[in-house]
Amino acid sequence: MKTKDNILCTCIIRKDTPAGLYFGDICRKTKALRNTTNFYIRNTYTGIAKSPEERTHHETEVLHYVFTGIQKYNVHKEALFFRDLKKARKKCGLAGEAVVNRSLHRTMETPYPSVKRRMLTYETLDAVFKFTKNRDYYRLPAQVNQNAMRKTFQSWKGYFAALKDWKADPEKYEEVPGIPGYIREEEATAWFTNQTARILKTQKGCILSFIGTEVKAECGHITGTYVKTEVQPYHGEYRLLVTYDDKAECPEVPEHPRRIYGIDMGVNNFIAVCSSFGSAPFLIRGGAVKSWNQWYNKKRAALLGGLTKGKDSRHSEKHSRRLDALSRKRDERMRDFFYKCAHYICRRAVKEQVEVIVCGHNDGIKQCVDFKKKDNQNFVCIPERRFLSILAGVGAKYGIPVVIREESYTSQASAPDLDPIPTYGREKGEEPVFSGKRIKRGRYRTGDGHILNADINGAANILRKEYPEAFKDVTDFSYLWKTTETIGYRDFYKAVPKKKKEDAGKRNRPGRGSRKRHKERAARRMELKEAFPKKKTFVKKAS
Repeated sequence: MKTKDNILCTCIIRKDTPAGLYFGDICRKTKALRNTTNFYIRNTYTGIAKSPEERTHHETEVLHYVFTGIQKYNVHKEALFFRDLKKARKKCGLAGEAVVNRSLHRTMETPYPSVKRRMLTYETLDAVFKFTKNRDYYRLPAQVNQNAMRKTFQSWKGYFAALKDWKADPEKYEEVPGIPGYIREEEATAWFTNQTARILKTQKGCILSFIGTEVKAECGHITGTYVKTEVQPYHGEYRLLVTYDDKAECPEVPEHPRRIYGIDMGVNNFIAVCSSFGSAPFLIRGGAVKSWNQWYNKKRAALLGGLTKGKDSRHSEKHSRRLDALSRKRDERMRDFFYKCAHYICRRAVKEQVEVIVCGHNDGIKQCVDFKKKDNQNFVCIPERRFLSILAGVGAKYGIPVVIREESYTSQASAPDLDPIPTYGREKGEEPVFSGKRIKRGRYRTGDGHILNADINGAANILRKEYPEAFKDVTDFSYLWKTTETIGYRDFYKAVPKKKKEDAGKRNRPGRGSRKRHKERAARRMELKEAFPKKKTFVKKAS
C-alpha cells in the first residue's frame, strides 16, 4: 500500500515582514525562470523545424545558446571521463580502466535537437543554463531553480499527453489543447526541498529555516518526516504549505463492499448522503455557502467598479488591498467549512463502519451549462473539486477510501425502483425512460408513488452506478423517505453564550490603563489643591 503525504497549511506571511520580502523576491525570480524555461522550449521546438532563413530572431538566438551550451557540456563530460580514466589506470591498472569503460554510457555526448527530436529534455536545458551562465537560473538558490524548471517540463508533458488523447477521442475536448503559455502574474509558486529548507523542532512547535538566509517561519507541529515546502502568493500575502510524510497508508478501494456511502453535491443542499445498509440519510445545508458567494460577488463588483471607473478595462489596475483581503476572507471561510463537512462525514462513516465513500462529479459541467446570473453566482462559484480533494485527504486519515464517479442521469432515475442508469454520450439512440420523475423543487416521486428528497435519490443512484449490486439485499427502501436528518450551518459553528457581567447596569467597564490614569490624575489634582489653596472671598450684602 502507498503512503500518502500530508500537507500542513502554515501561517500566512505578510508582505511587509522580513520573511515576506524574502518570499516576494524568490517568487518573482521563480516566475522569471519559469517563463525563461518556457521561452527556450517553445522557440527550440518551433525553430528547429524551420530553415535558417525562416526562423525568427528569437528562435535563432535561442538555438545559438542551446547549441553552445550542449557543446560546452559535452566537452566538460569528456574531460571528466579522461580524468576518471587516468585515476583508474594509476590506481588499479587495466582492471580500473575496464570499470571506467563500463560506465561510458554515463559520459556519452548529449544529442543536439533535430527535426525528429525537437523537444528539449530537462537534463539538456539544465546543462545549457549552467554552461551559458543564464542569469535567471543563477539568481535562485540551488534546487529551487531546478524545481521551477521541472514544473514547466511537467506542463509540456501534460500538453503532449492531452494532444495524444485528443487525437484518439476529439469529442472529449471542447477545442484542441494549446501549448503551455507564459505566467502573466507578477509572482509564481516556489518550491523548497528538505535540503534548502529545514525544520527546527522546539517545545512550542516547529520553525522552518531557509539555507542562505536568516528568515524563519513558524509551521505548527509536524509529526512525520519533512518533505518539502511550497511558498504560494495568496491574495497579497504568502502562504506556506509544508508537506510531510506521516507513514499513513492510503486505504485500498474494496472490490465488493457491503457498507457504502453515496454523496451528491448541490447548492441548497450542499451535500446529500445516502447509505446502502439502511441508516438514515442526512443533508448538509448550503445556505451559508450561497450567502458567502453572493456577498463576495457583490463586494468584489463594487470594488472593481471603483478601480476601473473611467479607465480601459483591459489595462486598468484590478488589484488592491481591499480586494485581496476580501478574496482571502472568502477562501478561508470556504476552506474551513469544507474541512468541517469532511470531518463530520468521516466521523459518522467510522461510527457506522462504512467501507467506501462514492462521490458524484462531472468534469467540465460548469463550462457546459448556461445558467442565469443568479444561478451562476450560486453554482459556478462553489469549488466542488476542492471539497472532493479535501474529503479524499481527510478520508485517508480515517482509513476510508473516496471514489469519484460520473453522475449522468442519477437525478432522473428512480433509486427505489432500481432503474438502470446509462452514461451520457456512450449509448446513442432513444432517450432512456425512468420509473419516477421530479415533481417539483427538491421532491422526487418514485414509480410506486412515494415521495422522497431529490438529492437523496441522486446520492443513492450515484452509489448504485459505482456498485450496481449495492442494494441487492435491501427489501425495504422506506428509510430513504421516512427519516432524513438535516445539518445546518449553526451545527458546525455553535454560538458560545456570553458570560454575565457582575454589574449588569454598567455596560462599559474601564480598563486597567484607564483606572491607573484616573488615580494618577486624582492624586495630581489633590497635590495642586494643597499647593494652591483657594482664597475665601467675602461679598458685602446690599444694605
